[in-house]
Amino acid sequence: MRPDTMEKVQLFRCYTVLIKGKERKDTIFIALANETCDEPKIRMNKVVRSNLRARLGDVVSVHRCPDVKYGKRVHILPVDDTNIEGVTGNLFDAFLKHNSTDNPPTTPESPISVGFLTPDSPVSRVSS
Repeated sequence: MRPDTMEKVQLFRCYTVLIKGKERKDTIFIALANETCDEPKIRMNKVVRSNLRARLGDVVSVHRCPDVKYGKRVHILPVDDTNIEGVTGNLFDAFLKHNSTDNPPTTPESPISVGFLTPDSPVSRVSS
């Protein structure tokens, strides 16, 4: 997003924003300024567009999302239809196992809908 546009809508560098796309899809990301971006447009990478089910040129809305918390404990649900180009095998083992815990804490907490996953966030896999 252009720096002057970010200033107009009171977004600053590294603010967490929520992008809403079509089909009721949304995702969070960190806002960054980009001088080469045209005035009414934003730049998103292929992964963000895929999460939003958006194509190049689609209209999306950008909202401030100040209350995003860090995940204290993350449960990963199984997905059967995951197909990532060039990646074979178990995705949990390939990408998340280094954060996993054999005995996740059992303290009840209210779940959050969005959050950041950090290297210190314990991850557990939910069996299907």
